[in-house]
Amino acid sequence: MKTTFKILILLFTLIQFKASAQLWVEKFQDTTQNFYTIQQEFNNYWQNKPYERGKGYKAFRRWEWFTEPRVYPSGDLRLASRSKAFEEFQKYIQQNPVAAQKIHSSNSTSTTGNWTPMGPYGSPIGGDAGRLTFIRFMPGDVNTIFIGTGAGGLWTSTDAGSTWSTNTNGLEVLGCSDLAINPVNTNIMYLATGDIDAGDTHSTGVLKSTDGGVTWAPTALTFSVSSQRRIGRLLINPLNPNILFAATSAGIYRTNNGGTNWALVKSGNFKDMEYRPSDTSTVYAVTSSQFFRSTTGGNTSASFVQVTSGLATTGARMVVSVTPADPNYVYILRSASDNSFGGVYRSTNSGTNFSLRSNTPNIFGWDPDGTDAGGQGWYDIACGVSPTDKEEITCGGVNTWKSLDGGATWFLNTHWYGGGAPYVHADLHAVEYVSGTTCYLGHDGGISRTTDGGNTWTTINGQMNIAQVYRIGQSSTTANYVLSGHQDNGTNLLNGTTWREVYGGDGADCFVDWSNNNTMVESYVYGDFNISNNGGNSWTSITNGLTGTGAWVAPIIQSPHVANTYYCGYQQVFKSTNKGTNWTQMGTISSSGQILYLAAAPSNSLVLYAATSGALYKTTNGGTTWSTISSGLPTGAAEITRMVVDNTDANNVFVTFSGYSASNKVFKTTNGGANWTNISTGLPNLPVNCIIYTNNSNDAIYVGTDVGVYYRDGSMSSWTPFMTGLPNVIVNDFEIFYPTNKLRAGTYGRGVWQSDLYSDPSSSPTANFSTSFASACVNTPFVFNDQSSGTPTVWSWTLTGSSSPTSSVKNPTVSYGAPGIYTVSLIASNGNGSSSVYTNTISVSAPPVVTVPSLTVCAVQSKALVASGASSYTWSTGGTSNVIIVSPTVTTVYTVTGFVGACSASSTATISVGSFPAIPTVSQNGNILTSSALANNQWYLNGALIPGANAQSYTVTQDGDYSVMVTGNYGCSKTSTITTIVLTDVADATHINTIQLSPNPVKDMIYINSALKVEKTVNYTIYSVTGQVVKYGSVNLNNREAVSVNDLSTGVYEIKFNVNGSNSSYKFVKE
Repeated sequence: MKTTFKILILLFTLIQFKASAQLWVEKFQDTTQNFYTIQQEFNNYWQNKPYERGKGYKAFRRWEWFTEPRVYPSGDLRLASRSKAFEEFQKYIQQNPVAAQKIHSSNSTSTTGNWTPMGPYGSPIGGDAGRLTFIRFMPGDVNTIFIGTGAGGLWTSTDAGSTWSTNTNGLEVLGCSDLAINPVNTNIMYLATGDIDAGDTHSTGVLKSTDGGVTWAPTALTFSVSSQRRIGRLLINPLNPNILFAATSAGIYRTNNGGTNWALVKSGNFKDMEYRPSDTSTVYAVTSSQFFRSTTGGNTSASFVQVTSGLATTGARMVVSVTPADPNYVYILRSASDNSFGGVYRSTNSGTNFSLRSNTPNIFGWDPDGTDAGGQGWYDIACGVSPTDKEEITCGGVNTWKSLDGGATWFLNTHWYGGGAPYVHADLHAVEYVSGTTCYLGHDGGISRTTDGGNTWTTINGQMNIAQVYRIGQSSTTANYVLSGHQDNGTNLLNGTTWREVYGGDGADCFVDWSNNNTMVESYVYGDFNISNNGGNSWTSITNGLTGTGAWVAPIIQSPHVANTYYCGYQQVFKSTNKGTNWTQMGTISSSGQILYLAAAPSNSLVLYAATSGALYKTTNGGTTWSTISSGLPTGAAEITRMVVDNTDANNVFVTFSGYSASNKVFKTTNGGANWTNISTGLPNLPVNCIIYTNNSNDAIYVGTDVGVYYRDGSMSSWTPFMTGLPNVIVNDFEIFYPTNKLRAGTYGRGVWQSDLYSDPSSSPTANFSTSFASACVNTPFVFNDQSSGTPTVWSWTLTGSSSPTSSVKNPTVSYGAPGIYTVSLIASNGNGSSSVYTNTISVSAPPVVTVPSLTVCAVQSKALVASGASSYTWSTGGTSNVIIVSPTVTTVYTVTGFVGACSASSTATISVGSFPAIPTVSQNGNILTSSALANNQWYLNGALIPGANAQSYTVTQDGDYSVMVTGNYGCSKTSTITTIVLTDVADATHINTIQLSPNPVKDMIYINSALKVEKTVNYTIYSVTGQVVKYGSVNLNNREAVSVNDLSTGVYEIKFNVNGSNSSYKFVKE
């Protein structure tokens, strides 16, 4: 009975685990569920579980980060769809004909934008491009490849992946999940919209092109916002290309006339479909856990019959694969309920029944040996069969595995770092064979190919710019120097014309130091901040002192006043004055949420703004205290997404909101948050994701939304579209590069783009300029950057005291020969007139005098090098504070460069490394102690130095603990162990060391005599040559004592004397 009860408990526990393991995944894929319910199920499942790679945790968190601000407060998942965004965008166009004309115009102007891409194009050096959803080939031409992306459109290569192009920038949804091509007329194509895997975009239906993908139009299969559909597969009949199937989350749809009409032929949440090779009457289809087969061409619902023989009927997701090598073979790759490898099943009779080939190792996990548990089979799952060998299959989830015996056994095929297999980016979404040796993989990093059966793999991302960018940063002085954090694909740096991944994982918030291009900060998710002081070549963690947890994209910013000062947000706001080496909390914000956004006031170093999703806070005393300034903001109807501060007025602030709360998009305060004004007029009802303020302007601001960029300034009562040339893509972040007046945007699916700033062609300029540093440096070239609005064509500079007192170039470079405060003036002009004079001052400083003392150190010891004379520092070790701790093993020279504004100077310090001498030993002879070291000795009594006692030997004059220290070069020393001396013991030793034996040799009686004649009884022991005790006794040293040896045999003996621990020994011969 007890055994039965235990079994029932075990079964109940397993059932509970299975249910909890799949509940959030099932609800995640069910568009009727509420966001907050799914979020709670996910948190319940992961509560008290450690984070593990490849288990779906990060994929969910990415989705959560994207979805939550858009669905707040209702949790209605329809609000997170791209179709909802485009629906609202279409309403905006219909209701605003002037705006519609600007948006639809192909002519870029100074008032509509002239957006062009900056990249990354293809794979940055050391990195990858972005996430793919499918790979397809032109019928009859395997060199023409089509790939779909989750949020970046459809891309085409006509040269086997060397170059790529897209014609889908204007699609209402840039995510696409499959492509079907008419094999008879390849100009006819069908595109499934939306993202099947991550749900970054939802489907608006199936599109059709009749010109080879140049233009696209809807078919009759369209989905509304409320439907939240996904399309997993488009299947075209190769014999009658007017017949297509669409496997969707609502069921299987079929058209018999090329998309003019569609009919639902089978309800259900279908993921994948295939024809039996060379047999269009047999169609296979799978849901998450069911396999269906039709032998009548899929013409009716009844024709799709579920096959259960040999198959599991539960799981998270299935895909189906076939091969022309044997049309009777059907493979099913199944994800189990916990998203681990649920098994490969095979049919050898066209799907009539199946057998399990294997369900181990875990080919969906992270570990290269497949011994880990779990996976993310709901998200990344794909399988392909060789067209020439029916037993060869390539399948996987996080990584790919290969089987040569139809799935019975497996070996690792590719792995994202390590494992002894070739590198291919993680998270598999597509496997496509084109021959027995050539195979393509689609993954979160793009597309990879092997032409030698998998021995080697090459990434062929070409020029695709499909990065999903979270945040961007940039140099303040160098045009093509941009840092960007990408979902799935790390932090990437544009330097000149080359992009390079400088940090892996998911790249989040980032910036380039405004005073030094070589210093940059990047972050991994949850506020894992890192700094590089050598242009991204190496990184150091800067999280020491931070408490709590950061958001998925936690904020970190640099002070606009002091280059070494950074601010970041977890549950509280933290400040570092040494570039993140240490952090301290800035007061206490009374909020239970995480800090999502920070903004420092450029005109007042004591003013800082911080925001959670539902509240805005302000400090006016450097963080000592914070006040809530959310009153008057629509925080109950929409989530805060960003705020920005006027660079000349710390009280002039703008705040943006996400979601679909009509007219609650942008709010402004002119009194630091005491009152707010809604300035949303003219914006579509779209989530607003970011905002940027144009320095020294009449409140010229730009906002990035889920569809496009919009502009407004203080002379306007409404917003105007500013998106000509920009793809229909989500804009997540902005920067303005003032030296060339470029607005830059980080997009969620198409990388980084830039445009000239807005300019009114009918107005004269408003003069303005900036510099990159708080002060110039004597005799150092210094650039003044024109920031005038109104597109000036003529500049008149007055630069009194400089090397060029007047200048007519846009951005003059001058130098100053002496320290001081200098006045600079600018008049900017164009065809409409001239600006008024704009005047500012520049402080010119002398270069710093950097000092750092040289030191000596013993080997394996640490020393602190302390530099002084500058405000910030960079060491040859990579350190960035004025103090570094070093532990050299050989004499080493260290270089430190100190900075004050634009001025810098360097100094060196030598640490001379000395070696330790051998540890000395001490020998004792009576009251005389002798060191093993010949020189450099110093004797100590009871730990105190004995003055003048530095000879090799020392004569003891009092009881105590004696030691000797030996010193080598640079003061490196070693000390002996303690020798304890008691002078009475020393006398005893002296007494027994003066004993005399006579006669020697001896026949019958040996006499023991001491020259000192003291009253002292000592013990003696006589030993044979073999060490055997043959006689013992005691004698008095005050007398001449006789000891009989008559009973001893002839030979050599040793007699040992002992008194109070002192010993002496003598040898004698017995005749």
